[in-house]
Amino acid sequence: MEFLLITALPLAVMLISFYLIRIAGKHKALKSISESNYWLKKPWRWLFEAMMFAVGLSVLFVGLNLRADPIKLLIIAGAGIFGVGVFSRYKANKFIQYTHILCAYAGYGAAALSIWLTFDCWWGAAFQLVSAGAAILISKKKEKDVITWNVEVFLLYSIFMVLFPLIIKELV
Repeated sequence: MEFLLITALPLAVMLISFYLIRIAGKHKALKSISESNYWLKKPWRWLFEAMMFAVGLSVLFVGLNLRADPIKLLIIAGAGIFGVGVFSRYKANKFIQYTHILCAYAGYGAAALSIWLTFDCWWGAAFQLVSAGAAILISKKKEKDVITWNVEVFLLYSIFMVLFPLIIKELV
């Protein structure tokens, strides 16, 4: 079980990295990571959903199995990220759009709160805020149309950069 807990998040980061490099290499940075779902052609249209499902499930897995008592905020974070994949066709109607955005905020927010409250790591949550702020400041000067993309990428990587050492510390 420890091996799975240690490898779940790095595998998710590798999957995200592969996806982002492929999308950015082909289409440049888009308005958001979710926007890439509309750029994918058949037979690759399922790729965004699969990535979000895998990442969400890896966070959910860690939340359920890291401690004897499940970590509720990590479970919410994983479910939020998973929900982004479920409601990925956000341009279909307002309900799906709002649910997609709500899931994204819930996923990022619950991950930050879990890092702060569950692992008693306030600096980890602060690192996420600073990362998002840096992405906004950098983007406003040079790339206004990709602010959301940059914030999402910074937040995804900052969550995993902080969570991974906390999981290792928890297991040791």
